[in-house]
Amino acid sequence: MFRTLLHALRAASSLKDVKENFCSMLSDTEDMFRAVTDVLLGKTDPDKIKDGIYTKDREVNRKEQDIRRRLVGHLSLRRMVDAPTCLVFMSVAKDVERIGDYCKNILEVAAFYSIPGSQARYAVPLREISEQIGELIEKTRKAFTDSDESLAKEVLRSHEVVAKKCDMLIGQVLNDTLQTKEAVSTALLSRYFKRVVRHLGNIVSSVVAAVEKIDFPPK
Repeated sequence: MFRTLLHALRAASSLKDVKENFCSMLSDTEDMFRAVTDVLLGKTDPDKIKDGIYTKDREVNRKEQDIRRRLVGHLSLRRMVDAPTCLVFMSVAKDVERIGDYCKNILEVAAFYSIPGSQARYAVPLREISEQIGELIEKTRKAFTDSDESLAKEVLRSHEVVAKKCDMLIGQVLNDTLQTKEAVSTALLSRYFKRVVRHLGNIVSSVVAAVEKIDFPPK
């Protein structure tokens, strides 16, 4: 068995199209995340991007379905095939699809709550976390596209730090006396941000982890 998903892909040229589709999904969700956080930061109007976000999400879903179809065909037509590789690819493709869903959730919150300037009590940590996640998505895409194990390890280290920041923020909100709208919005955003980070950890673990450890990035 190959040590990691990317080791397997290097040896299986027939899966090249699958990798390209997967990297395209990552690029799409990176664009979606940056767009919805622009709404959250008061840089753009939600109505201007809503249709585009939902269109891109459907495209991500279509690409995931195409990946599944190609992998099933690969398994059906080839006797000598690394089945675990195909199963792992299906798993990480689902992680990317879920990031797209969380981008829609973030947009739903941002449509009635934004954090421009210092008006919101937790504007600074929310802004910092959103910027850090944007960087992690970009690095995850590059790590996978370039088979860069060093960059993947960097993302694995960073994703745990950001996830803990999300937990700390939720704890602060629970012990604070905020208006209902701000308290609910901040808690939801913190949870959505954390889920995006965890899915990124799952994805990038495929670059550096043995097959049985994918979806279980080191804490």
